[in-house]
Amino acid sequence: MPNHKEWIELTIIEKIDMVGKLTHLLQNDLSSYKFFKSQITISELMGKLNEVKFNDNELHDNAGN
Repeated sequence: MPNHKEWIELTIIEKIDMVGKLTHLLQNDLSSYKFFKSQITISELMGKLNEVKFNDNELHDNAGN
């Protein structure tokens, strides 16, 4: 569940646009990729991503690709 007002107040179109822009940066800009990767690592260590669930079957199915 989102826990800050800024995200909650975005429309679905604004959220999709933001995720699309982040994806573009991650795919096309090495410095952005390194920055976001470090932020994710820090967030994982702090326990902020404990609620994130992955579909294990999908991860195993795609492991050979």
